[in-house]
Amino acid sequence: MLYEGMFMSKAIGRFPSALLILLTFIFFLVSISHAQYYFGQNKVQYTHFDWKVLPSEHFDVYFYPEEQSVAEVAANNAEEAYRELCSLFSMVIDKKIPLIIYSSPAYFSETNVIPGLLPENVGGFTEFMKERVVLPFNGSYTAFQRVIKHELVHVFTFRKLVDLSSMGGRSKIASPPLWFTEGIAEYYSERSDAPEVDMIVGDIYLSGKPISLYDMYYLGVSYAVYKLGQAFCQFVAESYGAEKLLLLFDNWPKSDSFEEILSKTLGESFDKINDKWIYSQKKKYYPKLSDGEIPGFIAERLTDRGFNVKPAVYKNPKGQTWVIFKANRVGYSGIYGFELGRREVRNLIKGERSADYESLHLLESSISVSKDGLLAFVSKKNERDRINIYDLKNGSNMRALDFDSLVRISSPDWSPDGKRLVFSGVAKDGHTDLYICNVNTEDLTRITRDLYFDSSPRFSPQGKYVAFTSDRGEYSRNGSSGIYLYELDSRQLYSLVDDDARYYTPSWSASDDTLIFTCDRGGANNIYLLSGINTGELSMRQLSHIPTGASDPIFADSSIIFSAYSEGAFHLYELKLKDFARDSAIAIDDDSKPFHSSWEPPKLRGDLKKGIAQYQTKYSFDIAQSAVAYDAVFGPVGGLQFALTDVLGNHQYYFILSNTANSTRDFAKSFNAAVTYLNRSSRINWGLGAYRFRYDLYNDYDGQYIEQQIGVVGVMVYPFGRFRRLELSMYLRHFEKEFAYFDSDLNGVLLTPNLSYIKDTSLWERTGPLDGMRLNLTVGSSFNLQTGEQFGRLFLGDFRKYFRLSMASCLATRLLYITSAGKDPQRYYLGGSWTLRGYGFRTFYGRNVLLTSTELRFPLIDALFIGFPVGNFDFKAIRGALFLDAGDAWNNDFDQLYGSFGVGARVNLGAFVVLRFDLAHRTDFKSVSKRTNFDFFFGWNF
Repeated sequence: MLYEGMFMSKAIGRFPSALLILLTFIFFLVSISHAQYYFGQNKVQYTHFDWKVLPSEHFDVYFYPEEQSVAEVAANNAEEAYRELCSLFSMVIDKKIPLIIYSSPAYFSETNVIPGLLPENVGGFTEFMKERVVLPFNGSYTAFQRVIKHELVHVFTFRKLVDLSSMGGRSKIASPPLWFTEGIAEYYSERSDAPEVDMIVGDIYLSGKPISLYDMYYLGVSYAVYKLGQAFCQFVAESYGAEKLLLLFDNWPKSDSFEEILSKTLGESFDKINDKWIYSQKKKYYPKLSDGEIPGFIAERLTDRGFNVKPAVYKNPKGQTWVIFKANRVGYSGIYGFELGRREVRNLIKGERSADYESLHLLESSISVSKDGLLAFVSKKNERDRINIYDLKNGSNMRALDFDSLVRISSPDWSPDGKRLVFSGVAKDGHTDLYICNVNTEDLTRITRDLYFDSSPRFSPQGKYVAFTSDRGEYSRNGSSGIYLYELDSRQLYSLVDDDARYYTPSWSASDDTLIFTCDRGGANNIYLLSGINTGELSMRQLSHIPTGASDPIFADSSIIFSAYSEGAFHLYELKLKDFARDSAIAIDDDSKPFHSSWEPPKLRGDLKKGIAQYQTKYSFDIAQSAVAYDAVFGPVGGLQFALTDVLGNHQYYFILSNTANSTRDFAKSFNAAVTYLNRSSRINWGLGAYRFRYDLYNDYDGQYIEQQIGVVGVMVYPFGRFRRLELSMYLRHFEKEFAYFDSDLNGVLLTPNLSYIKDTSLWERTGPLDGMRLNLTVGSSFNLQTGEQFGRLFLGDFRKYFRLSMASCLATRLLYITSAGKDPQRYYLGGSWTLRGYGFRTFYGRNVLLTSTELRFPLIDALFIGFPVGNFDFKAIRGALFLDAGDAWNNDFDQLYGSFGVGARVNLGAFVVLRFDLAHRTDFKSVSKRTNFDFFFGWNF
């Protein structure tokens, strides 16, 4: 709670402030996505997994029985990648690498290996403390193989740097920039002609905004960093030789700067390397405009901001053509629509701020509209996906289709008669197959059942076929995918296009004879047309030549609507059919034919298996370090902390040890210690702890006193979903409080239950919340078990609401009320940068608090780079604020409201530090002080 700005001499459980700082730091590490940290969204373990271990020569693969076949493939892929990387880096890893596999991204999001919420687009990660590799299976075995290798490159590069630093005798080595660590992992695991590189890097250069190596340091964490880093590694390999990438590591101990390491390795100054890098990319991408076009020059752009993808077309009863699409335009994903030709965009579905629409799978799942105006789209609710049916005519969600057998659902498409939906679905085993659902009866029919990645199904206009993409072809073992046809009456599967390219998102014309789709022939994804499906005389032509690529094409009357990446974002475009390129036919097998599956991914050989074992909980160190914190009222506090956790992160022990003695005489009796066990293996997270604390303290009501507690604590957290939860804690302790200036010491055996209801739908930017709302309602009470009397009671209500005004501005409001009573009630300080600005941190003090704040937040400077002789300083997200605060803290009788108003600035210095500057005038709402009060402190916006 302390980080939120209430500086307590005693917390709900009667803990002193200094102790709270230590405990808060630990709870931050062990919380459910910071869930116990006053506010915060929840990571929920919906499913209990029966974990097994598959040992191989160099890995321990952790899996659950439903995904055993996936685990055996993962083990084989990992061993193959290990052998290749050992040869590449000229080293071996001296212990087995834990490889933790989840059969679906939905299950992967529940992992406890790291405490925080995982963004939906994370395809895997490597945790360096224990060198754990954690990743989901997304349905594609070739993509799975690539991600495994990508993460193992991280393991090898990290271990290489650690080994070289010890050999070089350096206590500190240069930190590799993110763009290099991700870039080299992409370079060694991805195809060199991956269309995503052309999409990202090509767009940067063709839009006339080249990014230098200096600029790449300041891009933050984004997909562009991966692809720019990959492109740079390709540049080094082509211009200086591929061996130079590995020589970089050998030169690492020779310098404290990555720039110097790079210069030493490549034999040229960093500036010269940078100039060559920029020139090489210009030379690569500028010629592509000779026979290609930037989308905005050949088509009409239909969207103005944000990421806009997955269009669908609907003609309403008035004959108006509407484009319905998915987008992230304001930080949250949603579904939008506009009438073609008018551009007045309406927000139909607001995603990512309620349990029903926790995620809309922005880039993965397409949408579909029936002839009757029923929109079908997928959303995540709790652990599973479901299909929502939304009536565009009256603007209401009609119903939702849930399937217990499916974890993940993607790209539903209406049948021509509006009675059925076809979609791709994922069962617990991780494999992606096609399903057809009768919307009225909810009967589910599985039409493919195998190990291939079947996606983007589309009913043909006459309802005879389902077209879809799949990696079931012979070429697909190398990463390609083709277009296939499922004939509904005969249940026969046909191959339409199957070669060494990757095909995506087929969409029908008005007849059963023609499909459009995207394909990465020649590099970037572009739009192609396949005709002659009914006649059996197939003909394919390329319709677009966009160097950065196109995606999600659909027919709309005499036009094609598609999405394309331009100037750093996805936008929708409309291109008239008459304006499309008319290339000559591409040579393909011109006859569709019955198809039989042709390949299987290799599994770990029997002679390499060591036997499958039941998972056993074994603990090892996660963290062991000193901890220092600072409280605005009580000053600095420190201690020793360490943690023991199991491989899966489901079982955790945390320990703290500190000493608060003010003299050597008090040293022995001033030791403070605590141990906490947390179990996070199920939906209900719970913990038990024991502690002993002794502190010399002071507050404005009691004066100086010594407080000592010895006790146990139990904690239980029940998340309703991502946004809401209940927290219950119970403390049982022996309590002593000795006053320096009073004879009435307090003591007793106290039982303190606390119950909190928390809701958090907030969306953050770099300095704090920008949209959504946050609510904390807490009640607590303490009972003296020796006397039977109530020792203290508490109610806390904290409500915050953020009204979005633009992409980076909002009006933020807060209402806080706390009241405490009893024999020894809690009392609170009010004032300072986090609460009532313009007043000192100890200005107001009492057992009741009322605070209201209104703040207009707006951007000042997005990025400021200042050069100094010792290096460059990067200040990001400098934000301004206009604020009005009012509040008071009192004991028995309310006095009056005190207020302040003024201006402020916030400066983000990284992931955990925000500098706060405020200039405020005080007011009693009758007059205004002439003096301007300056506040400086650290912390996020409320």
